[in-house]
Amino acid sequence: MTEDDRICTWTIRLPLSRGIKITLYGFDLNFEKTGVGPTNDALQIYMDESCNTLLRNYEGNFTDADLIHVPSNKACIRFLRRTEQNYEHNGFSLGYEAVDASDECDNNQTTSLMSDEGYIYSPGYPVTSYEQELNCTWLIQAKPQQTIQIAFLDFQLSYTFSCDFATDYVQVFELNTSLNFKYCDQDSPAPFTSYSNTIWVFFKSGRWRNKGFWLHYKANTDGVLSDEPIPDYRQIVDEWRNSNLALMPYEGRKRGIRPWQSYTESKGQCVAVRVGVVTTLAATAVFIARL
Repeated sequence: MTEDDRICTWTIRLPLSRGIKITLYGFDLNFEKTGVGPTNDALQIYMDESCNTLLRNYEGNFTDADLIHVPSNKACIRFLRRTEQNYEHNGFSLGYEAVDASDECDNNQTTSLMSDEGYIYSPGYPVTSYEQELNCTWLIQAKPQQTIQIAFLDFQLSYTFSCDFATDYVQVFELNTSLNFKYCDQDSPAPFTSYSNTIWVFFKSGRWRNKGFWLHYKANTDGVLSDEPIPDYRQIVDEWRNSNLALMPYEGRKRGIRPWQSYTESKGQCVAVRVGVVTTLAATAVFIARL
């Protein structure tokens, strides 16, 4: 990076019992060819507040929503303005949600989870390996008539040649149904939906240690899936997409009125427009960045 680079940084800090789910609604970032090669503006998302551990890096343009799960209660969002001019590119917009998170493990006790959405981590994930001789049980309970979506976002247990003899494993099951999955080693569990409104998650470790696992659960209501953008912001997303339907070079293109103006061509201060609501269950916000 050079001294001409301009950097906008936002940090998200939540209580220890929360995780972060970010929805990137779209981005349209400037690209500039120079004598020594291309230069790109970039959007970066980190899983810590110091911008050290990179999760995602975005360059160019993309108008489809992208979902980013952050395995932490802290995150850093960084916008790098490397180009000298901006040929009418709109920047980016994203929103975040505070989601319940649990790594509670009281041997031979059950941790009940009754929120509509949340994360479950093995103890210590992702900073340290899980301990030996653990017996952790979580009970996810949705409302009557609801089902529960389960998706493992990471899964790294100790090596075993067969799950039948594994000392470290995760078992996900329902009572009174045929749903019963057992995962071990470096499995890549496929997402699935429960038959009922109750799911048990059991984690056992033996003599060995490893990174552990991380899963996301969400109660299904009225067909709203866990990877859909927040309904309140659909109009914002549509306006963003409609503001730049045809991506073309600056030459021959007229400057028009947009729902929000593209980040300016002159150097200046970073500005973020924030629209959001805070409730007792979750904090949500939308950031629209321009320079």
